[in-house]
Amino acid sequence: MVNTIYEDHRGVIWIGTGWRWFNYHPDDGGLNRLETDGTFTRYLHEPENEHSLINNKISSIFEDNRGTFWIGTSGDGLHTMDRKTGSFERHLYNPAKPDGLSRPPFPPGTENEIITFIREDSAGVIWIGSRSFGINRYDTGSKKITHYQNGNGFPDRSTWCAYTSRDGVLWIGTEEANLFRVDPVLKTINNITIGASARSFLDDKNGALWVGTGGNGLRQYDQKNKLIHQFNYVSSDLTGSGTPAIISLFQNQKDTIWLGTQPGGIITFNTNKKQFSRFRYDETFKDSGINWVTTIFQDKEGFKWFGSWAGLFRYNFKDGTVKQFLPDPKDPGSISNERISCALEDRNGDIWAGSFRNKGLDPAGLSRLNKQSGRFRHYLDGFIIDCIYEDSEGTIWTGTGKGLYQLKKGTDNFSPFFDPRSSFEGVYIKGIIEDDYKNLWISTQSAIIKLNPECNKTYIYDSKFGIAPNSPIGSIYKM
Repeated sequence: MVNTIYEDHRGVIWIGTGWRWFNYHPDDGGLNRLETDGTFTRYLHEPENEHSLINNKISSIFEDNRGTFWIGTSGDGLHTMDRKTGSFERHLYNPAKPDGLSRPPFPPGTENEIITFIREDSAGVIWIGSRSFGINRYDTGSKKITHYQNGNGFPDRSTWCAYTSRDGVLWIGTEEANLFRVDPVLKTINNITIGASARSFLDDKNGALWVGTGGNGLRQYDQKNKLIHQFNYVSSDLTGSGTPAIISLFQNQKDTIWLGTQPGGIITFNTNKKQFSRFRYDETFKDSGINWVTTIFQDKEGFKWFGSWAGLFRYNFKDGTVKQFLPDPKDPGSISNERISCALEDRNGDIWAGSFRNKGLDPAGLSRLNKQSGRFRHYLDGFIIDCIYEDSEGTIWTGTGKGLYQLKKGTDNFSPFFDPRSSFEGVYIKGIIEDDYKNLWISTQSAIIKLNPECNKTYIYDSKFGIAPNSPIGSIYKM
């Protein structure tokens, strides 16, 4: 199971693996370094070597601004690594020196305890999160640890994820439906009780951070006035379906934030008036039944596009009209499906929309809109489309329930990337991203694939490299 993928400042890819729960398969997992020849160097726990990993279940990888390379694992597994020698220094909790460098302490015999994150704030302080026993703050100057758990400004004990905004402030989400802001100057934690999970973030054009929650409205942190604002809207007026989750945030005007919600559709928020408004549709759009918005973006001409489970929509900001694209069995130039899973504008200005399944639960493929003709060209009929990506060379890649497909520049047909005889033909592709060296990294349910388009070489990292079959790898994120 792949838990984390990290690229250090040298461009080296590191992959942390291992099933972290209930100590199943205690020997599997490990830290994997991708070499330039496409092979992996694997680092594992060695019982007789105190400079090896203490545990094979890698949960966190981080390089700070001093070049220190941190590794977090299950159990008492805080390490720093010398990448030249491949040796690890273990930083174990010592009750005789509770302010020494370590992860948050926990009782012996505790199961399912992991280091959830290792992050650095703008003051150079290292923060180490745990699943159930709070946070440690490590001052790299004094070499001292401060522990936060159920007090000391942190009235929680769990952590799950962390986000560093553009100003270097650290935001921490917990399993107890709280969001916390770490102030790197005052060295305190300000508690922000949001009453629901944090689902989306946006750094706006004024420098504020916005948080969309899973059913408890929109939150703003005003960095100038150091205030938290909570904005709730009357759901009966706006959505008629209870308080929706805010799953996407988009901004292209200084005073307006667009919210894609489920199941509430599209909502706008005026940051000056502090007022929500339901997106005002024209007659064509009003009865569409849009309630699940999967994506919002703006094209080169200034049109906004909304992907939803009620079709693809184009909004003309100048005259306020909306055009809805729906499938029409009598029109071969219509969009192939109304349930949109992903969408993008390519460099030529064409709009691509991938879909899940239609109302009959049949997969329906990928559609490409030529904006000049207003007609769609269909590709991969009968495929579930999970992701679309355009690389730096203009090739369109799509991840499907039947494998990886590519549309090369200058062609008009998708072709499978893998040989039909390959064991990876037909695998479910979950994510695609390009690194700084123009390599594509593709995640599947059983492997990680590196594709070098320039030399047409492919490296497949599967069970031979410690990645277990049927691992729920999910998407890939480039740090």
